[in-house]
Amino acid sequence: MKRTVLILVWMFAIGLSFAQVSMWGIQYDMPLEQAKALLLEDAFREVAQTYQVNTFEGEFEYREVEIKLYSNAEGNVKSWMITLYYEDDIDWLQQTVDFVHEWYGNPYYSDWEAEIDYIDMGEGRILYIYDDYVGGLILEFAEPE
Repeated sequence: MKRTVLILVWMFAIGLSFAQVSMWGIQYDMPLEQAKALLLEDAFREVAQTYQVNTFEGEFEYREVEIKLYSNAEGNVKSWMITLYYEDDIDWLQQTVDFVHEWYGNPYYSDWEAEIDYIDMGEGRILYIYDDYVGGLILEFAEPE
């Protein structure tokens, strides 16, 4: 029962990320400093910073999470990538992927050769969903180049 409740909470939280806003409130074109503040408020810690990439680590529902924020020259978020570590729990992985597909409601597409699913988020933005094969489910909110 506890596992079911945790899965439902997790799926709800994941679902919030599909209106071009992540479950932590990150949005396209948001000022980078504002996005960083949201993550720090939610107990994430910044572990790396390069020219236009800021990496954060944290935890959600007893699972490790890594978030990379990619910014543009103006200092706004242009894309971000969330890695959810599923610790070889294949059932959880499949339930999460299925939920992501159902929640957004728009058609999703699968590239069987690349083993990646993607959802058109509108305005040329795409959500890529894939397994990194070392225990992480990737949700990559991409901005057109």
